[in-house]
Amino acid sequence: MALILIVEDNLANMKLATLLLVRAGHTVLTAADAETGLTLARANGPDLVLMDVQLPGMDGLAATVLLKGDPTTAAIPIIALTAMAMQADREKSRVAGCDAYITKPLRYKELYEVIDSLLAPGRAGAAPETPSPVVPPEAGEMPHFGAGEPGPAVDVRILEGLVGDDPVVIRELFGDFRTSAIAIAEELAAACENGEPARAGEQAHKLKSSARAVGALALGELCAAMETAGRSHSTHELATLLPLFEQELGAVNAFLDSLPPGHRLP
Repeated sequence: MALILIVEDNLANMKLATLLLVRAGHTVLTAADAETGLTLARANGPDLVLMDVQLPGMDGLAATVLLKGDPTTAAIPIIALTAMAMQADREKSRVAGCDAYITKPLRYKELYEVIDSLLAPGRAGAAPETPSPVVPPEAGEMPHFGAGEPGPAVDVRILEGLVGDDPVVIRELFGDFRTSAIAIAEELAAACENGEPARAGEQAHKLKSSARAVGALALGELCAAMETAGRSHSTHELATLLPLFEQELGAVNAFLDSLPPGHRLP
């Protein structure tokens, strides 16, 4: 099978992508930032790169431009990964040189189909674009925080639908998610308190897709709302949403602690 490089700074997203690729028989290299990704791509010549668009420091599109401009890596297919689903974002990835575009959270069928199309012998041009819903098909309608009867903080079936029901794998992915979520939440709160709406929005964006992937849908929706508020520089809206976000994150952590022994976190 193929050697695939994943460039992704979110631990939970990285682990999910790695698991899906290894299950499909691929060998995986990982990088948490664009600079490391460039080094690994040039040194190892992977068959394909999964490139997160929003990375710390150099972003994924800038890294793509460099890879496509280097004769030694120009032919490597690159799939842009992003939690943004706007047509303008697709166009930016195309202009940068990405061969395909997938929105997070990853859905294994779409991921496998796009990879297969890009690695097919004698392929011509970029992979056909596949419309990507923002949430996994198993998730159904997104909840509306603050309205109606509250549901469970996490729908475990969503993650099981992505990776199967192996309790060891589920526990590991939930653990990675919680580790990432705690760190991101601290950065997000600090940005809100320091009057840095753009930075707060960036942190919310980082957590949004992994929250949805593990089934923390209300938390994912709050992240989306905070991302929008950050992009519009609405410090008032961020101040309103922050306590709701912290409350929901607490509910998610409490839910994970309450899981049955097969899924319980260490």
